[in-house]
Amino acid sequence: DPDCAVVKASTDRGFHWANVTLSQYTALRGSFPLGVIEDEPTYRYRGVLFDCSRHFFDVEDVKKVIDAASLFKINRFHWHLTDDQGWRIESAVFPKLTEIGSRRKGSHFGRHHSYNEYGGFYTRDDIRSVVEYASERGMDVVPEIEMPGHASSILAVYPEFSCSGAPVEVRTRPGVFEDVLCPGKDSVLDFVDKLLEEIVPLFSGEYFHIGGDESPSTHWKTCPDCRRRIADLGLGGLAGLREWFSDRVAKKLISLGKKPIVWNDVLSDEALLNAGTVVQYWFGDKALARAHSSRGGSVILSEVPYCYTDYSYAQSPLKKFYSYDPEAFGLPFPALGIESTIWSSYVSDIDRVGFMLFPRAAATAEIAWNGSVSRETFGAFTDAFERLLPMFGAIGLKPASISRVDPSGLMRGADFARFWAENATPAALRSDIGSVLSRLGEKKG
Repeated sequence: DPDCAVVKASTDRGFHWANVTLSQYTALRGSFPLGVIEDEPTYRYRGVLFDCSRHFFDVEDVKKVIDAASLFKINRFHWHLTDDQGWRIESAVFPKLTEIGSRRKGSHFGRHHSYNEYGGFYTRDDIRSVVEYASERGMDVVPEIEMPGHASSILAVYPEFSCSGAPVEVRTRPGVFEDVLCPGKDSVLDFVDKLLEEIVPLFSGEYFHIGGDESPSTHWKTCPDCRRRIADLGLGGLAGLREWFSDRVAKKLISLGKKPIVWNDVLSDEALLNAGTVVQYWFGDKALARAHSSRGGSVILSEVPYCYTDYSYAQSPLKKFYSYDPEAFGLPFPALGIESTIWSSYVSDIDRVGFMLFPRAAATAEIAWNGSVSRETFGAFTDAFERLLPMFGAIGLKPASISRVDPSGLMRGADFARFWAENATPAALRSDIGSVLSRLGEKKG
């Protein structure tokens, strides 16, 4: 119509995304031609993960990421709230999680060191504010509470929830740590139940993430409680114990009205995870994820080479993100969705978040909406992104320049060297390599 645009949609979210299209088109072209736009997403779950445990970001910074994600019709904000390096959500039932678990003695990430106490957490009011803010922008918040691994911030408060009961501190550096929750103890199960009963009502979205990745079974091997649990349940081994624990927690979430999500590390050959639990794949055995899909389970794809934005642009250039083909994963049924991630081990301020996350998360979002893209449209994508930069300016987030996102030759080598010079230490590299070998060894066993 020469005078106005008429919008028709099947849901309230549809109207919201139509308005996003209109605002984008205004930024890109300045005016509208007469015509009709018919559009709908390929994947119903289009996410972005923001890790606020390794480094804490205040509510205003969290909202900046939500604003930027909304520009690209991302509809799930995956909020990583707990890990070895800090517990970031207020608990009235277990107040020491906030008092003790939210603080660490220092920060030793890569070559950046501080011996000053570091901490922070989100109050209940903060949580409600973020949930409402995201909803107004077409997004549900998907909280993540890590278990049974990445649980040092819990064990620093309740060491009795580990197999050994030995003292644990909130970690000051990244890595994969052998002190994890003991699935053989009923006290751990009771703790998890009460914690979820308290936290779940704070979030209005349909999904709730319980982690499950990088959980070494070192202490489970000799723990009498774990051995007893394996025997009582007739489990085949330690991998089955891990999957049973996650399935048990997932069923608790289902009873609370949520759809549980776990990382694919949880899966084992025993196939204990119920089909109502969503598996998020990032790294490891693809066959187990395909098998979960064949049993009717949903899968979210977050493959490291194509979806992890915490690596340098030399390692993970924008063209690689834009070239991602979800169907190549080989799931027997279509994926539930795709999610890009920004882990904050080496990302400590919002300017760095903006630089690392965008435009790569925008490329993932375009694939999640369209299902696939062609190499020929990459130039149009980067051109459109640059035209949207004033929107980022209004938000207060600084994405990477298009000239930096696909380095080649000497520029690529310099970018790669600079990233590892700033972030890598021998201890960190040993930890990462050890984590991979541990997972491969468990799979072989």
